[in-house]
Amino acid sequence: MNTDNYQFFAYDNDGNAETNSGVYLPANEAEGSVSAGYYALTEKDGKDILTFTTPEGEVISYIRRETAGENRDENTDGTDTTENTDNQEDNTNTDSEAKVTSFTSGSLKYKVLSDGTVQVAGAEKKAKKVTIPATVKDGKGTSYKVTKIAKSAFKKDTTITSVTIGKNVTTIGAGAFQGSTKLKTITIKGSSLKKIGKKAFTSVPKKAVAKVPKKQKAAYQKLLKSAGFKGTVK
Repeated sequence: MNTDNYQFFAYDNDGNAETNSGVYLPANEAEGSVSAGYYALTEKDGKDILTFTTPEGEVISYIRRETAGENRDENTDGTDTTENTDNQEDNTNTDSEAKVTSFTSGSLKYKVLSDGTVQVAGAEKKAKKVTIPATVKDGKGTSYKVTKIAKSAFKKDTTITSVTIGKNVTTIGAGAFQGSTKLKTITIKGSSLKKIGKKAFTSVPKKAVAKVPKKQKAAYQKLLKSAGFKGTVK
């Protein structure tokens, strides 16, 4: 007897035991009705047992059980066969996975921006040599372009002696390195840098050296000087 092709449901139309009726649902077919007499309800060991006769003459028995407010039919071999449509738990995740807004990688803290890139927010751990990468990955493995250094990110950081700024950085925020009195070497990669905020390099030693790409020397020198840098641009 093959029960895999059916899901069986039974009910009394009007609650009158003398006029039992029910429905059956063959696989890949529309719901069909079963007239009175095609099933019987009995009791064994305190449990209701449904004996169901299919239109093909197959006889199948189920145990009716109630758990946690749910009515479910259980085949006598222990297989659940009736789907609970009222209290069934929906395991579908309809909410989007929480987005990462900030994270730490290495010695630096990052903030995710609205355009999907990140800015360096500051130092998680003080270090003499700081490298701001072109790209960085968060704890979930998602990769981001590093496009900005936040306002006051390394302000008054007297530990830092050198910084390398990645090729994707377009903006250095106001006061980003202000008061970094031991900063001696600034290396700027690439040609993306377009803006340096006010006082970003104020109080950096006059003997400091900024190393920049040759083709960008004039433009970067202007930006650095306007941000308070008094050292040499090479």
